[in-house]
Parts: sequence; C-alpha cells; structure tokens
Amino acid sequence: MKIYFAGSITGGRSYESVYQVIVNYLKYLGHTVLTEHVAYQTQGYLKDYQEVFKSDMLMLNNCDLLIAEVSCPSTGVGYEIASALYLDKPVLCLFKEAVEISSLIKGNTSKLINVYAYSSETELLNIIKRYLNEFTE
Repeated sequence: MKIYFAGSITGGRSYESVYQVIVNYLKYLGHTVLTEHVAYQTQGYLKDYQEVFKSDMLMLNNCDLLIAEVSCPSTGVGYEIASALYLDKPVLCLFKEAVEISSLIKGNTSKLINVYAYSSETELLNIIKRYLNEFTE
C-alpha cells in the first residue's frame, strides 16, 4: 500500500525517533511510505512553501491511507488529517499514552479515523500491524 505518514516537522521534533520506528516498520512490511522524509529532519525538505503544499496534497490524493503520530501538537498534521478525511482516506492516529491530544482528533466520530494510544514501541508496532491487516484480509 501507499501510505502517507504524518508527523510534526516545524512544530517540534521530540518524537522523531518514533517517526523513524514507524516509517522503518512500514517499509519492513513492504509498504511504500510516500512521506518518508518526515521521519528524517534533513532529508528531502522543500523550502518553497507552495511546493510543499502542492507536493503534500498530491501525495495525499495518491495514498491509500494516512498514518499520523500525533503526540506533538502540529497545525500541519491536523491539516493533513482533515484533508485525508475529506478525500475519504482511512486515517490511523497514534499517540503516546501519557500525552493529552486534541479533542478534535480524540473525539472525531468519523468511521474513517482510528485513534490509539500506545505505551511502548512493541504496542505501537502491534497497533499498526493490526490496523494494516484489516486492509489485506
């Protein structure tokens, strides 16, 4: 599957190592991660804001689903999630158990969005695997 991964870039990089775990796991499972650069701060970063917007919207249109790590508040990630839902794309939001996330994510009742807390890397990867298995069964 073609997966759009969303994580905070300019809003904070405190979860960058988690982003890398997620992206590497998705690739290990054989999926194409359209936004692999999100996990690696220095990789593939475009400076032209309009180019970033056009590129991201094109990738959102072409993805099969979006996976977002939402522990770090980010306007951009929220925009990506809302755009994916508008495009009728399934969305998986993941956050560290001890973190309080936006009610607009946690309280969203769309059938397209799934929101899960994780307490460990093992639990995080198990959530992702179970979620992706729903699309391959």
